[in-house]
Amino acid sequence: MKISKISFLILLISISFKVFSITPDQLMKIDYSKNYKSKNVNELRLIRSMVYAKHGYLFMESELRNYFMSNFNWYDTLIYKNAELYWKEDGLKITLTNDEKEFIDKIDRLISEKSLENYYLKDSTYLPHLNNLYNRFDEKNYSDNFIKHLDKYGFIIVKDSLEQLFHLYDKNQYTNIPSFITTDLFLQLLHSYFAYTLKDIEKEKLVGLVTMLSDCMYKESLAKYLTSNNAEIKQMAKFNTCFFAIAYSLMQDKEINVPKEIYDVYKEELNNIKSQSDDISVLFKSFLPYSLFIPRGHYTRNEEQKRYFKTMIWLQIAPYCLSDNSLLKNACFNAFILKTGKDYLNKPIINTYNAIYEPIAYLIGDADNLSIKDIINVYEKYNINNIELLSQKKIIDVVSMKLNEIVRDRDQIQPKIKLACFPKINFMPQRYLVDNDILQQFVDTMKNAEKAFPKGLEVFSVFGINKAKDILYNHFKENKKWKPYDSIMAQQIEKFSDFKNWDATVYNKWLQCLIKLNKVDKTYPHFMQNNGWAIKNLNTALASWTELKHDVILYGEQPMAAEMGAGGDFPPPITVGYVEPNLDFWYACDQMYLKCYAFLVKYQLNTKELDQKSKKVKEILDFFINVSKKELNNQTLTEEEYRKIEYISGDFDYLSLSLLSPYETPSGWYNVIGPDKTIALTADVYTRNVPDCPKNAILHEATGFGNAIYVIVEIGGHLFLTKGATFSYYEFPYENRITDEKWYELLQQGKFHQVDWINEIMISENEKK
Repeated sequence: MKISKISFLILLISISFKVFSITPDQLMKIDYSKNYKSKNVNELRLIRSMVYAKHGYLFMESELRNYFMSNFNWYDTLIYKNAELYWKEDGLKITLTNDEKEFIDKIDRLISEKSLENYYLKDSTYLPHLNNLYNRFDEKNYSDNFIKHLDKYGFIIVKDSLEQLFHLYDKNQYTNIPSFITTDLFLQLLHSYFAYTLKDIEKEKLVGLVTMLSDCMYKESLAKYLTSNNAEIKQMAKFNTCFFAIAYSLMQDKEINVPKEIYDVYKEELNNIKSQSDDISVLFKSFLPYSLFIPRGHYTRNEEQKRYFKTMIWLQIAPYCLSDNSLLKNACFNAFILKTGKDYLNKPIINTYNAIYEPIAYLIGDADNLSIKDIINVYEKYNINNIELLSQKKIIDVVSMKLNEIVRDRDQIQPKIKLACFPKINFMPQRYLVDNDILQQFVDTMKNAEKAFPKGLEVFSVFGINKAKDILYNHFKENKKWKPYDSIMAQQIEKFSDFKNWDATVYNKWLQCLIKLNKVDKTYPHFMQNNGWAIKNLNTALASWTELKHDVILYGEQPMAAEMGAGGDFPPPITVGYVEPNLDFWYACDQMYLKCYAFLVKYQLNTKELDQKSKKVKEILDFFINVSKKELNNQTLTEEEYRKIEYISGDFDYLSLSLLSPYETPSGWYNVIGPDKTIALTADVYTRNVPDCPKNAILHEATGFGNAIYVIVEIGGHLFLTKGATFSYYEFPYENRITDEKWYELLQQGKFHQVDWINEIMISENEKK
């Protein structure tokens, strides 16, 4: 059987990577007159270094120093004998003989010649010659399977169980393994920073404002109920009193004294919220998904966050149906009280409402549905300033007409099966999220449909990520499951092909970062331009997208079917490292950071502590940008830059710990308990509630424990095998809404598996050895 030239070359590479391995005994017997042309780059490097080692030269490259100290006792004796010289400016002077100089020159020429062939072309893709690895002795006992996968794409993901991504870099530091700084590592920090910012403003501002708003609206409504002589106004006030009594009770986590006429309805609504089972609201006489009151995201961590979560859910989802004249009147009364009522300081309550509304809009998005604020705008336009006017039909008709005009541009995230009223008015609107708009389109709501749930991949496919579309069509064959799939995909791609609202919110900027991450740039290194890396980028993007959905789970409208130091006796060695040089991604992250920082300044939320954390995040980001520029321009990093990469785990360890909670900062990770100890989290993103459908469930996105990624990169003209950390990503339907705590429990039980399309580029730890 004939073997093609390229196949033979690939075979030779794989075999030589395993077979060629110079031993310490052979190094001791090097012959300056011998031709070592058959040796690989790593062996030539060791042969060259042996000449210097015999003179007591202290290698600054960590892998060389470790190799010689581990294999030759005489080397330890030599360097300890000259230890004090190494700290001097001139160091230890090494004098080579002429034979040694000539030999070194010969070996250097061989290394240079072989390094010119660091890559070979296969199927229009440049792949690294494994035989040219400069540091292959850093990792021993590679399996054939590991080598095969490494040879295929120039990198491989190895399944791991990292609780935090920076833990791997901490281990790299102490074992002197070159670190590969992944975009995953920074995205995890970005999630921590964004979540902390959100938790901080909720703790310092929004919790107090929502408490005051609920209390004042309750008292103002109650006063109108007790004093009005207009029977129709009195009935509206009664409804509003009950509505805000529920909100204030949720915020206080206890019942309050309410008029006996509303107690039964008030109590039943609180019971429904407590039961968290979807049912008909006795107050609104409409379907209400009470399961949404289950605190999720970061809102499970303490009682105040749980109370705030439930109160905001009530204020955001309780539906005043526009087509129901009675509910519309109640909404109009609500708006009038909000417009004219006073807070604790005798200032307009509407100021309190706006102080809640506007920061959320800046961070996450504007209203997706009608809100009480829209009614206030109608009042101002038509000079409706007397509450008695609300009993006149013509006034209610004017409000109805204007709201129906507004709703044409709202409620883009609508259930396909309307179990509740539509269109609806909410006191505090939930926010339009562009990805939720996309998700709701990719579902067949027919009973028992095969295409029962959307996929996160569909969001990225709509935004032009070819690999996402490839997986959807060729792996999942979604177009075979649902006949309209092709046309819906085409419609959505056209609809969002010229999306211009990336700068509108911090949420959108984060999503844009993930889109940029997946764009191919021909100036990037070879390993970043192949099919395998496209899969890796999608996995990273979807995991980070999961964190984004987790952070904003309270506010977005969900679619429904219905330590470090040198130490020792010598100058510390240098371990080279590498930053994933996706410059477009890093620039997009910078824009997102600036948007978030501008938000803190605009709303005067930038405390001294938060400002320090913000600047540290920016410092890390700027460093990654500058290093990426150097790498793309083939510039050598400085010793300081290599050391910063080597010790990067310390920065991430400290900063990640400090960003856990504004309520209390643990003194160390050993004090962290519960879901915050790991990067594993989950977010429910779609509810299938088709009547009488056996496939009804709730779609969850999740991240699990971190994995290791091995990547071959070029540093200073030589190929290095580096190691970094990357996300794991899960997507699955589940019968109930899952909290982070429940997900951690399920994850430990091994009941769920990472998405199967990642298997192309991932092996188990056992397969690596």
